[in-house]
Amino acid sequence: MTSIYRISAQAVVFSAAAAALAACTGANSSLAGPAVIPDQGSGAQNSASHSASDRSWMIASAATIKKMLYLSDAGRGAVLVYDFGTGKQLGMLTGFQAPAGQCVDKKGDVWIADSDARSLVEYPRGVTTPIRTVSTGGHPIGCSVAPNGDLAAAENPGSEDEPSSVVVWSANASAGAYTAPRATFAVPNCVTLSTPGYDNHNNLYLECMIADLTNVYELRNGAHSLQKISFNRSIAIPGGVMWDGKYITLADRNYHFRRSTAIYRATESAAGALALAGTTELTDACSAGSTDVLSPYIVGNANTPANDRQGATVIGDNRACGGAFDYWTYPNESNQVKSLPSAPAYATGASVSIL
Repeated sequence: MTSIYRISAQAVVFSAAAAALAACTGANSSLAGPAVIPDQGSGAQNSASHSASDRSWMIASAATIKKMLYLSDAGRGAVLVYDFGTGKQLGMLTGFQAPAGQCVDKKGDVWIADSDARSLVEYPRGVTTPIRTVSTGGHPIGCSVAPNGDLAAAENPGSEDEPSSVVVWSANASAGAYTAPRATFAVPNCVTLSTPGYDNHNNLYLECMIADLTNVYELRNGAHSLQKISFNRSIAIPGGVMWDGKYITLADRNYHFRRSTAIYRATESAAGALALAGTTELTDACSAGSTDVLSPYIVGNANTPANDRQGATVIGDNRACGGAFDYWTYPNESNQVKSLPSAPAYATGASVSIL
């Protein structure tokens, strides 16, 4: 069986030794807020009593929360749901084989890549029952939704004889939307694949490491082929692409080869090349400034496809600090400011659904 990530610097490792590293998160400031206990009278129990085999649950008032944080926990086969602002747990979604990266559409519906189930699963915000499951040929690791509603997923191959790829589904108003992919675009020789990202013009970008070189690819809106494009910065280990409300961003999990994660903001020329517009390096006191953030997620004031204001917060699983799930300011300051106290030891994906 192919794992969520191929054997590379992006591999997910669950071990007792790694879990023990979580103690270093004590150096971080905790996210202020109430204890992680669901609303009384909602029928939910304390999250500690749940396991991956339990039923999904959600507090009755979850959908009224302004910003809902969803965290994939592949170790439990579950997705944990929190109030983004307070850190209070709102619910849990179960039944996944290996939940990985996530994305959000304009409405706030959350798409979860279930890697080993070879599918993307759509949940309305605050709801425990999925409304759609889309099958993929390989093992999806992350996804993105375009402003026009198109859906894309980056996926590792179904077998070692196949290349990594990006799969795109077209959105339309007819019945059966997303049932069959519009196209699959192979990325040969890809060692480390990252989460793809759409910009505000429905152009899709992807980072992929090939040997010691990370290439950037673009699928322009309406195009029928994936093209390698130039970027005037070198990326050591790809960390994912995302629209921040103003720029397309590309993450590097080994910025300047000094074991920290940085987010590059980029603009595109008429010829298609990307040029650096700014850099945000994420730092954390728990490991002398080092960070290793799996797919940093930039939180704005609206759901990503409809967001036209630059986000002010970055969130992500910081593996340099034993899997602490941290919050950083963005874009001008990069200091870690909060940690989610009840996050899974190693979150394998995250997103925020905004009301």
